[in-house]
Amino acid sequence: METALIVEDHPEQAELVARILRLRDYEPILAEDGETGLRLARQHLPDVMLLDLMLPDINGFDVCRRLRTDRATMMIPVVMLTALNDVQHQVHGFRVGANAYVTKPYGVDDLFEAITAARDCVPVSRSAPCGGKFMSS
Repeated sequence: METALIVEDHPEQAELVARILRLRDYEPILAEDGETGLRLARQHLPDVMLLDLMLPDINGFDVCRRLRTDRATMMIPVVMLTALNDVQHQVHGFRVGANAYVTKPYGVDDLFEAITAARDCVPVSRSAPCGGKFMSS
C-alpha cells in the first residue's frame, strides 16, 4: 500500500484528507506540525507528502526546503495544500521544491490530479524536483 504523509495542524482537515486518500488505497500518516512532519518523512519515506503552509511551529515553505536538503527525503513528492492563493506564494512554493500547489477549497479530483502530477514528475534538480503543477478551484 502506498503511503501519504499529511502535514496539517487542523485535525478535522487532516482526517478528511486521510479518509479521501483511503478511498484510493493510500495509507495516511498524520503530522500536526512541521517538525513532526520532517521526522515522520525520514522515518517512513512516504510516497507523497501533502503539506499545509500555515503550521504552528515552522511554515510549510521551510518544511519543504529542509526536506529537499536532506538526502533521505529529497525525492519525496510534495503537494502544498493551502489557502494562500496569490502568485507570490505559489512561485515561492515551487522555488523551495514543491511538485504541486493546490489552493483550498479543492475537490477530490483536484487532490488526486495534484498527487499524480507530483509523483509523475521527472526531477530536474534538488531545489526544483520538477516543473510543478498549480491547481486552483
